[in-house]
Amino acid sequence: MSSKEEKEKIFNELKEKFDKLNIEITLKEKFEKKFNDYKENWETLIENAMD
Repeated sequence: MSSKEEKEKIFNELKEKFDKLNIEITLKEKFEKKFNDYKENWETLIENAMD
């Protein structure tokens, strides 16, 4: 089991990596909504991308 300090250190390391990659940290709810939209529409999205 990790301590609170270890969790904070790992979170900060991940945040730095995300910042370097220009990835915005989003709320879990927002991610789940977008992911579910993708799961339901992936075929159409791929077809549109191929056009």
